[in-house]
Parts: sequence; structure tokens; C-alpha cells
Amino acid sequence: MRAVDLYYKFRKKAGKPAVSERSLNTASLLCPDKKPEEEVRRWHEKTARNTVFFLIAALLTVSFSIMLSGSNIAPISEIKRPEFGQGARNENLEIDYGDNTYELAIPVEEKPLSPEETKALFEAARQELTISLLGENESAKRVTKKLNLSTKTSVSFVEASWQITDYRLIRYDGSLLFADDFTDGITTTVRLHLYIGEETREYPIELSLYRPTPSELSAEERIFGAIERENADKKESDVIMLPDEVSGEKVSFKKADGNISPVQAAALAAVAGALMVYMQRRRRKEELKKRKEKLELDYSELALKLSVLVGAGYSTRRALEKTAEDYRKEKEKRPKEKHYLSNELDYLLRLMNMGTPLEEAAARLGERTGVLPYMRLAGILESSEKNGRDDLIEKLETEAQSAFENRMILARRQGEKLSSRLLLPMFIQFGLIIAILIIPAFISW
Repeated sequence: MRAVDLYYKFRKKAGKPAVSERSLNTASLLCPDKKPEEEVRRWHEKTARNTVFFLIAALLTVSFSIMLSGSNIAPISEIKRPEFGQGARNENLEIDYGDNTYELAIPVEEKPLSPEETKALFEAARQELTISLLGENESAKRVTKKLNLSTKTSVSFVEASWQITDYRLIRYDGSLLFADDFTDGITTTVRLHLYIGEETREYPIELSLYRPTPSELSAEERIFGAIERENADKKESDVIMLPDEVSGEKVSFKKADGNISPVQAAALAAVAGALMVYMQRRRRKEELKKRKEKLELDYSELALKLSVLVGAGYSTRRALEKTAEDYRKEKEKRPKEKHYLSNELDYLLRLMNMGTPLEEAAARLGERTGVLPYMRLAGILESSEKNGRDDLIEKLETEAQSAFENRMILARRQGEKLSSRLLLPMFIQFGLIIAILIIPAFISW
């Protein structure tokens, strides 16, 4: 007996129909050409097959995992330590002790460095930080400028710190203090402390401090030094006194008014002018691009109107005048829009009214637009004026059909550009929705 039959029998014993009304209704809607009872039974058989398949797959997976785990049950006598720098970890082990079995997490410390490796790392860090300590000073035997007390090192696993032994000579940031009674060549010591885990080393570094000569100091350093000396005994004063001279030279101080210099003003004006010229050129290029695109889109309508009017018996000139008149009315109805084709047709008619032959005026129209379809139209009109109008209607109809197909292609391209521009607002809206959903959850959590 199949599993489906057992399931139906169980439902009948429970006082329920073998197939529920809901299942029958669903089957009748989805498969109106089949019997609902047979379709529902087919669904149930498929569900039973899938259920049996997944049960077998689950049993096989469990059995396979048990076999794999059983292969690792053999007793072990050692646990491999992580390499230095990988950090400690816990090893979960099953321990048979006496008559009982225990599951314990055994802490496993990382493998320590050997004494030779530790010594090499300390020495490399010491050399690197000793060199960087000097900063712009050429030697530890003559230190006149600020020291670099940075603790950053490229040596792995090593941490560092500096200890200043005499803060009357060296500030915490490495700058030097030169009191009036300072003696050139005074020796002081800074201590470098290096750490690798619990291992530590201390390296004293002797420095000979000298008062820098004026040539060794920048103008800013000389000015700040003079201000500091001027106010050395006036720490509680409400004002900071400014010196009259620095390094024997007269000096004057005045507040910066924030005004720009004439040179800066001229430079800003030049940049602004160049930017304005660039923006104007860019706007013109964009306008030309829009004009060309609009003319290409309007060409199909122009070709269709000319083919209809010429086919109705209008002369070529009269057809052009009638088309220009229609566009002029449309321009009056929507004055805020750009009507490039109307302007070009008006230009064409002005040339003809001034005595320019139709073929020459049409050629000028093609050159002015710079658009291939209009050049092709100018060639058709020029040919009809020279060779007669026998096939003019047929050519205009063919041109109108081709122009309509090109218009569809152009419209599709513009739609693709518009859809790509809408991607950014869509992503922004999506981010806002995610934020609205997630932020309250974080706040309440």
C-alpha cells in the first residue's frame, strides 16, 4: 500500500474526508481540464516522494558524520599549540576517566617565541625606534630639535613606550626646554621599554642637548621661543606679552584682518573668469546636443507631413510653407519649449523669399542642422528640383517610414538613459527604507 493511501485511510479514521475541500478547489482553479481528485492525489504522491527522499538523505548524512567522528575517537597524547601570534584557543575533548566520560574545553596557549627569536625582535625594534627618536636631529650627540616619541614600529608582536627621566629638559611631546641657565651639551637619558607578551626589555638612550643656533631654527620656532621666554615668569598674567625683537631683529605683531591680498584677489578673479567661460562653453555644448537630439526626434514627423502634403498635390515650396505654418502655431501654443525645427523651417523660407533657389536653401538647411536625415532630405528636394517630381512622393514616403523606425530607436535609447539616472534615487530610497526598519529595532534592543 502506498504512503498516500495510508494517509487517506488515517484521515477517514479521524472523521475527515480523504481530500480536503480547499485542496479540491485549488486543483479545479489551477487545472480546470483535469479531475480535481486525481490532480490532488498526484500532488500528494509527489510530496510523499520528496519527503521520503529527504528523510533518506538526512539518515545518510547523519550516518556519514557518525562514521567520520568515530574515526577521530582514537586516544590522543598531545595537542598542537597555535603558532605565536595566533592567540590561545580552547580544544574540546571527550575524556574517559574512571567509569565516567567527561567533555571538557582544554585551554591551549600559543607557542612562545624562542629566546633567540625574542632577542632578534627586541633588537630590531630597538634599532628602528632609536633612529626614529632623533627626528630631524642628525645625531644623539647633538640634539637641538624636537624628538619623535612615537611608539609605532614595523616589527611584529613588539609594543613600545618611552620614559623621560627629566621633564625639565624634555616635554612629554618630545619638544625641548631651554631655560636661561641651560648649559650646552647637557646630557639626559630617555628610556625605551619594549614588550612581547610578558617579556620586557629596557634600553637607556643618552642624548646630548644643545641650544639651537639661530640658523638651525625656522622663523616660526624662533618667534615661538621668544614669546615663551618673554612670558616665562608671567604665567598668572591676564595677557601674553609679545617680544620687540627675535634673534636680534626687530619684529612687530598685528592681528590678521582676514582680507585677501591683491595678488590673491587677482588670482581668484582669474579662476572665476576661467570657470565662467568654461561653464558657458559647456552649457552651449549641452544646448547643441539637445538641439541635435530634438531635431532627430522631430524629423519623422516632418518627413510624414511633407509626404502627405506633396501626395495631396501641394508643390514642394507650398508644402514647406504649410508645414512651417503648423509648427509656428504649435510654437505659439507652447512658447516655453524649445522649437528648433520651427526655427530651421523659418530660416529656410526666409532664404527662399530672398530669392535663393529651393535646392540651395535645402542644402543650407542640411548643413545648419548637422543631422544626417536632414542632409538626406535636402538631397531628395534638390534632386526633385533638378530632375522632376516623378518619384518625389515615393522617396518621401520611404524617408518617412525610415525616420519613424529611427525615432523608435532614439526613444528607446533615451528611455534607457532615464532609467539609469533613476538608479541613484532608487538606491537612496532603498537605504532609507532599510534604515527605517533597522534603526528602531536597534534602539529597542
